[in-house]
Amino acid sequence: MRVSVTSCSSRSSCGFTTLLFTLVLLMSLIGFSYISASTVLTHQQGISQNKVTLQAFNAAQAGLDYGMPYLTAHYSSIADGNSVQFINGDGSSTHVVFAFQNGKDLIQITSTGSAPDGSSSRVLQQLVQYKTDTGNGGLRFALQSQGNIIIENNAIVSDLSGSAQSIRAAGDVTLNHNARTVLSTGVASIGPSSIGSDIVMNDLTFATISDTDLFIDFLNAPFADFQAATISMTFAPQSGDYIYNNLSNLNGVTISVNQSNGVGSMRNNSSLGTTSSPTTLVLTLNSTGSFSIGNGAVINGKIIANNGNIILDNNVILNGDLIVDGNATLGNNVIVNGDVITTGTLYMNNNAKINGVGFALGNITLENEAEINGAVLSGGSQVYLNETSKITYDPNNAQVPQPGGTVSSGSYGKVSGSWTDVAS
Repeated sequence: MRVSVTSCSSRSSCGFTTLLFTLVLLMSLIGFSYISASTVLTHQQGISQNKVTLQAFNAAQAGLDYGMPYLTAHYSSIADGNSVQFINGDGSSTHVVFAFQNGKDLIQITSTGSAPDGSSSRVLQQLVQYKTDTGNGGLRFALQSQGNIIIENNAIVSDLSGSAQSIRAAGDVTLNHNARTVLSTGVASIGPSSIGSDIVMNDLTFATISDTDLFIDFLNAPFADFQAATISMTFAPQSGDYIYNNLSNLNGVTISVNQSNGVGSMRNNSSLGTTSSPTTLVLTLNSTGSFSIGNGAVINGKIIANNGNIILDNNVILNGDLIVDGNATLGNNVIVNGDVITTGTLYMNNNAKINGVGFALGNITLENEAEINGAVLSGGSQVYLNETSKITYDPNNAQVPQPGGTVSSGSYGKVSGSWTDVAS
């Protein structure tokens, strides 16, 4: 068999072929390098553009996230068209505008985010709505106690608001002699042995809450805030039993009374404040000093008792709050149209009534048709109800306004489905 071998016809033609092949290979390498470099550059430019686009988007989203808590914190002062702007940690910037849609309770947030170099921007929008809290301070039960609860002799705890629970206790709950709890669905628990699921007892987590945190967690403010007052009228200090005959017919003022030892009191049928011009009575009780208000007194405003005990008796009407750094006693047809907040004990009897919150760091006792329409919270070792006394949960009365506040507590939340990515 013969093998054909191709060979150069001359030495010069072989050299030309080699040179041509080398040149083609070199040009191919140069082309490949150019294409590779161009591809890498394009890829780098894409990554860079994606980075600034993402920075702009994140800056815009940061504005929406910032907007809701900002509006909640500035609810009382926010105006239509208000705006805020800030620089983010990566150098991007955010500009947020608030536009009222239905007054301040429905607001459209428009947030514009810009990349650090300004080459990219993004606009996002979100509707947010203001909602008032259904009950300040977590007073969602008719009766809460950090100790035991004893209910007997036809006493009733009721919640007709639609809730499934009426009582929460860190200790035991005992129902005796036909005492019962009532929900909107009917009788839920009845003594002596039928305890329903509406009663939560032996709640160890609730038991560990400190006195300070009871105020913060349930009333949304420390006790000192409820005591705060700016004095505009001061009575001369007194010691021993003393009747303040001139403590009447004073409207629209904050009165300071300093009582040492003995019992300070107001004369019969005294009157303080009016509906449109309420009066605050600040009682500073020193040593064994206490104060008694009775016999038909009518007070429109607030009573603040510091460092001592107070008694309201015999047909007193208080249209406002009673704040006591000590023990509070309400008896004989007393009506408080407001909250009673005390660091000591709360004792009510003989048809005394609170249309609001009954809050005591100590024990709470209701006897002889005493009644609370609102909610009750005790940090003491026992709550005791007997002789047809009643606690009736009222969602409106169960709210405790912030001390000195003019609006109910609430917050802004997102309106579902309203988030929009606007063209940049």
